[in-house]
Amino acid sequence: MTAKILYWNVERFNNNKIANAAPIADDDYMEEDDGGQGADRLELMLDTFRSGRNPNNTRFIPDFIVIVEVGKGQQLNGQGNIINGNPATGVITLLNAIRSDNTLHSNGRDWRLVPPLVLGYGGRGEGIAVFYNSTNWYFLGPQNRNANYLAPFDNALRTRQVPGNYGIVAYQGIHENQRQGQYSHRGRINENGNLIGTLRFPDADNRPPWLTCFGSVGPNPVLLRLMSFHSSPGTVNDRSPAINGTKAVTRIIDMMGNYTAARQIDVVLGDFNINNLDSNVWGQGGAFYGFVSGANPIYSPLLRANAGLDADYNSFYFTEAKQLNQASIEAFDQPDGNYPGYGYLHLSIDNAFFRTNMAAVNSRGTVVNRAVPTPYTLPIPPPVPAPDTGGLTYQDAFEESIANMLANPPQDESVNDWFREWANFGKMRSTSDHLPLIFEV
Repeated sequence: MTAKILYWNVERFNNNKIANAAPIADDDYMEEDDGGQGADRLELMLDTFRSGRNPNNTRFIPDFIVIVEVGKGQQLNGQGNIINGNPATGVITLLNAIRSDNTLHSNGRDWRLVPPLVLGYGGRGEGIAVFYNSTNWYFLGPQNRNANYLAPFDNALRTRQVPGNYGIVAYQGIHENQRQGQYSHRGRINENGNLIGTLRFPDADNRPPWLTCFGSVGPNPVLLRLMSFHSSPGTVNDRSPAINGTKAVTRIIDMMGNYTAARQIDVVLGDFNINNLDSNVWGQGGAFYGFVSGANPIYSPLLRANAGLDADYNSFYFTEAKQLNQASIEAFDQPDGNYPGYGYLHLSIDNAFFRTNMAAVNSRGTVVNRAVPTPYTLPIPPPVPAPDTGGLTYQDAFEESIANMLANPPQDESVNDWFREWANFGKMRSTSDHLPLIFEV
């Protein structure tokens, strides 16, 4: 059993994101549209969930959809409480849309949602929504809630009981709807010492990672430990909260030590706010060092550029889009702007780390860029060492392709204005400032 996972930081996700009925603005960057903004964004999200293709052109439907940057609800809703208000309505609206989608619920898929708890305090508080196909996976917690969930999450999880003969003994007999994820973690509180205690990421009010555990349905079960994280980024000039918060994740005992099950997959993913293209973060003392060198066994990263990669090809690893009025496609011949980046992407700050004690699988993955087809291709092969172009196919979601915009520039507006219209980059950027990642392990 492999796990197919789509992760996406959907900027400030709440119900307004996908249910806002406001018409599309008629301004320099957007076209008049008969639908509403929310409906357009929701359809883009659903299409991204369902439209992946394997190299043999068969569908690649994820088992898990992880949405980071979900709102917490009411201002005083503190860490450990269930998210409420508009964000709670939003994740349930998205769950129902996934359940109603003909492709996503095909082949008997029964989609469920782990009710998100608030992570972090004050203005830093957020939730993380983990949707999963319960036909193939049990939700195991890892923690007891000892109570059923109330509306609107009363139907988010199944009431079924994990069988008494389930191969992962620690989870036999539990009821899925009485379990919850975990946000408090123990580890070495000082990276240079061995003192064990409750970790901060890096401070008490910063967001901790969200651990959710799943077990495959059927014989020879697989335990999946899925840890999702959205670091507190700090400021442009001081990234130490993100660096030190990520270092704290690499000291969590449960995730960095050995496997606890005979067949197991461990995944740590999210928006680390750490530059994947900075070689220093991978070396000793760097934020990612604990994943790739300190863990036992070590993790493999989804996004890590080859040493010596030409800077013109950094954009193959970019995961964040620029603001609408800063995005361009006319200066794509500059460094950090080659295909597929052009001038609308910057930064590589999302990643996924994974390991397994089972036979190796093809852990193919892709940065899902809906502005251009993926996996990425070039008329002229990239230089050696070549970037990782991605192993799963997605088509662009624009009304007009970038290639057509550049080949047939409009007479009454600039190419960039055409590019920024709602039906093109406008809708994509309005949905999120991040690109999704999808992979199999």
